[in-house]
Amino acid sequence: MIAATQADGVIDEDEQRRLVGQLEKVGATQEDRQAVADQLRRRIDPRSLVAAAKTPEAGLELYAASAMAITIDGPAERQYLDGLAASLGIDPGLKAHVEQVVGRA
Repeated sequence: MIAATQADGVIDEDEQRRLVGQLEKVGATQEDRQAVADQLRRRIDPRSLVAAAKTPEAGLELYAASAMAITIDGPAERQYLDGLAASLGIDPGLKAHVEQVVGRA
């Protein structure tokens, strides 16, 4: 999710709210939230995320989390999501369905 919000080099207020909301939903501790805040200050290499997705299911979860976290307000975000889906080998139809479900279509 953090890498997705960094797609255009700017983490806007809406993206920050969504990240915090997701953390609160899963019951993240203050320590966890601080760790996320620390990560927001560092650039994340999307290739490392793709490499960490060891199964198709993990890749799909990664893509869905990225699609939820990002605000597609320019070409950089669209390119990030398209490139992530391609790198993860996600079928275009499934990609479109995920984006529709999370409200990014």
